[in-house]
Amino acid sequence: MLFQTKLHDMDLPSVRFATSVLHYQPSFAHHKEINYRFFPSHCHNFFELQFFYCTQDKSYNPISHFPQNTLLIFNPLQPHSCEHIGFEYLLLIQFTTSFLKYCISSLPGGSAISFNRILSINEGVQIKRDTTLFRILLEMASFAPLYVEGMDEMEFHAKSRSYHKPEYETKLNGALLLMLSELMSMKLTRVFDEKDVAYTGEISQLVEQIVTNPGRKISMQQAASMTHMSYSDFSRNFKSMMGIGYVDFFNSVRVNESQNYLLNSDYTATEIADKLSFGSASYFSRIFNQFTGCTPNQFKNKYMKK
Repeated sequence: MLFQTKLHDMDLPSVRFATSVLHYQPSFAHHKEINYRFFPSHCHNFFELQFFYCTQDKSYNPISHFPQNTLLIFNPLQPHSCEHIGFEYLLLIQFTTSFLKYCISSLPGGSAISFNRILSINEGVQIKRDTTLFRILLEMASFAPLYVEGMDEMEFHAKSRSYHKPEYETKLNGALLLMLSELMSMKLTRVFDEKDVAYTGEISQLVEQIVTNPGRKISMQQAASMTHMSYSDFSRNFKSMMGIGYVDFFNSVRVNESQNYLLNSDYTATEIADKLSFGSASYFSRIFNQFTGCTPNQFKNKYMKK
């Protein structure tokens, strides 16, 4: 798993409040049997919105795990990937916590807004075409920099950064606030007060260490000590912030890294288990199966054939 420190256009979050891209797949109708990732599993310290849709009012991909017009929003540090699952367009917007704090002055000091996890798990939220929210999302797509599948990435990054002028930023920031207002009315956001967010800095640093060095074994007791919390406080606070228990998160990072080894190296399952501190090949296989539904060898055989 990657820890992304820059926005998709390679600018630092300290430079931009928000940025957008409209990913266009011209041959989407021919990808009915393909479910592929164009950015691997990762996390970062800013929000990410993904909205999948086609110009026609129907879904094209029978194997997609979510329907047409699906909205996903990931909170900071929430692991996710960026997939293109048979749809024609993907609107991707990244925005910082500072954007919300500066734009919503009534937020108490030290508080933050979080999006309901229903927006990022299972099937996300399907947005009906006759709603205000759908119109806002299409408006944001209409002025986002267009990335056509196959375009040179460096060329696109330069193009995307060139969009950051007052007119574009005013449109994007204004539309994001309108979207946030709609999501608030749908009860899909909540506000944390100071006592809820006091531990986010420590957990953020811990998550970055785990993601950037998945081979280092850190027990929950060690993690609690590193974040200056008791064992029980750490367990509760980590799950509250990340939406997943610490052990499951730690194992998911290691399983994701093991998939990279399986597909891009000649390491055996035993060697991978050792590199990622699983302790034994049998335990590695059991945890891998728990997250993927198959053994490491089955996974490698399945995807190497493709």
